[in-house]
Amino acid sequence: MTEADFREFYSPEVVQKRTHQFFLLGTSIANALDIPNLSDYARALSAIMHEYEHFLSADSKLKMQNFFKTSRKASDGKPLEEIREYTYFEVKAVPFEMEYTVIFATLCEMIALAYKKIDTHKANVITDSYD
Repeated sequence: MTEADFREFYSPEVVQKRTHQFFLLGTSIANALDIPNLSDYARALSAIMHEYEHFLSADSKLKMQNFFKTSRKASDGKPLEEIREYTYFEVKAVPFEMEYTVIFATLCEMIALAYKKIDTHKANVITDSYD
């Protein structure tokens, strides 16, 4: 599938939304790569995936809520539905348009690095047990 085929199949809004979601997931995984302890690292990866799924489902729930009623405001003026805190998953706004293919390739690279870190640690544990 070429990029032109991809863009023909999906609307620009869908492509940008998916690009932003993949960017957030990739940057969150990249931050977890700095965690040295394997059990903490595995917990962080699990939390990132759980929080990412919550982020995606909260986005779709927010659309349904906005369809049926007006937004309520918190004391600081932000809509209540937008106030979300995550432990490992980082949500940030990007002030420019990102290229889908670059972001997708980078996300794939981050996932590969995440698995490689687990595999390398596992190989070190096996090697150490034979010494």
